[in-house]
Amino acid sequence: MNIFRHVFLISMALIYSCYATANDPKILEVRTGDIILLPLDCFSCRMIADEEETKFSHSGVALVDAAGKISVVEALGKVRAVTLEEFLQRTAKSQHAILLRSHELDQLYTLDFVAFKEFQSAANILFTKAFAGLPFDHDYLWDNYTPAGLQKLYCSEFVAKFLNHFLRVKITPTAMDFSRNWDFWMRYFNGNVPQGKLGNSPGSFKDSKLFYQVRIFQ
Repeated sequence: MNIFRHVFLISMALIYSCYATANDPKILEVRTGDIILLPLDCFSCRMIADEEETKFSHSGVALVDAAGKISVVEALGKVRAVTLEEFLQRTAKSQHAILLRSHELDQLYTLDFVAFKEFQSAANILFTKAFAGLPFDHDYLWDNYTPAGLQKLYCSEFVAKFLNHFLRVKITPTAMDFSRNWDFWMRYFNGNVPQGKLGNSPGSFKDSKLFYQVRIFQ
């Protein structure tokens, strides 16, 4: 093969690869601080979604590192980071995850990109140093700790407390209501339903005026 043709084909392949990656619907327009709401496929997940009259039962926060790699940090089993692809693969069949964005962080991105990059770096550091590895809170209590003093977090609680380190207008908890599926929750919590206690849910982000929907993951 002619050497110039060989170089040309390699160059075109690289250009196409970069174009395809940039337009991959799974990664297009994902920024640090974005919230991804996910419909999981399990019975308790459906009860969570039904309680809020939404389809979403799980949430995570997108992190983008200095090299542009996207991960999603979540409280599921424990607080951890997974790839965006792994996170989205759990989407319930025939359902779709959605991406929400903070108006405040969007304004920072638009008006002061240098400051946004600093926030991005700080978010990655904060997750690694303060949140990674914390245990999951099966009791769904807003301020719940292990005997050793480690905070236990459920998914939407983690999202709120993580982002509140950076937001001027804080995400605030509200009184939780489990009345739509009371009998199920009585069994789930062994009679200790946190009815009326402060908390939040994935659906509360969708209803909040602090965020707007950017896209649906098809």
